[in-house]
Amino acid sequence: MGWLDTYPPKRSQFRRPRRANASGVVVVHTAENTPDYVAFDGGAEAVANFIRGRSDPGSYHDLADSDSAINLVSYDCEAFHDGTGSNPHSYGVSVATRADVWPLAPRAWRDGAVRQAAMCTARYARWLKATQGIIIPARRISRAQSEARQPGFLAHGDRDPGRRHDPGLHFPWAAFLHAYSEEMGQREDNTDMGLSAQDREWIEGRISRVASLLTTGRGNAMVNVNDPDWAWADDVETVTLNELKSLVGDDGRRRMLVAAGVLDAFEKPGDSKIAQLETDVAEIKAMLKELTA
Repeated sequence: MGWLDTYPPKRSQFRRPRRANASGVVVVHTAENTPDYVAFDGGAEAVANFIRGRSDPGSYHDLADSDSAINLVSYDCEAFHDGTGSNPHSYGVSVATRADVWPLAPRAWRDGAVRQAAMCTARYARWLKATQGIIIPARRISRAQSEARQPGFLAHGDRDPGRRHDPGLHFPWAAFLHAYSEEMGQREDNTDMGLSAQDREWIEGRISRVASLLTTGRGNAMVNVNDPDWAWADDVETVTLNELKSLVGDDGRRRMLVAAGVLDAFEKPGDSKIAQLETDVAEIKAMLKELTA
């Protein structure tokens, strides 16, 4: 029984039973509410109460914030989370925040929200495997693959690009899929990302150069000043995340870095604290190792 069974909504917000068998397609959302790190601690609860009282259709199976989650709709029912036709077979999970605030959210809040959403999805995945024998791999899928009912994860914006963009351009997909795979005891399936040996070498080289800059001293950085990429880096204290992001460049591989989550930590321009830089580099290197091993 879901929360909306216990606390019936003003109007129906789910369909029982489903009109089709569950497929393993997972649609990830943000609820587009003010996140609870800027006010009270109760983001998921506030959205749940809004859904309970709304007069138009709109719900999710699970709703998470940084330290809690609510199962709104039973897994054997349809939630009204996607207006493009996947509701009969898909699962909808939402984070109680806005799609545009991921780069602004405190790290602890973001990490907690990602973990809670991953835990919700893992509970659903275990139910689906137990009841229908379907395994949801830790991979992103396209809209076409979701239409073919191939198990995997996609954004609400992927399903409905003309009207929706959630969970947002900066949603930490790599961290979310990693957390989900840990909950499920799986290994991420990154075959769709196309990380060739050449791409891996390029990514590792870029990260290695950033790490080298940060570990060669606190005064003048021991770098090749004749290298135009590092011409600005004669003083470690002047290094900013914005400059590191610029260094990566705007070529085609930058899109891959974003998709892989490698640039996830480079979205806070102007932060020049060496400790923060070192933490970001350590996290990126660990993520890269996990993604390309």
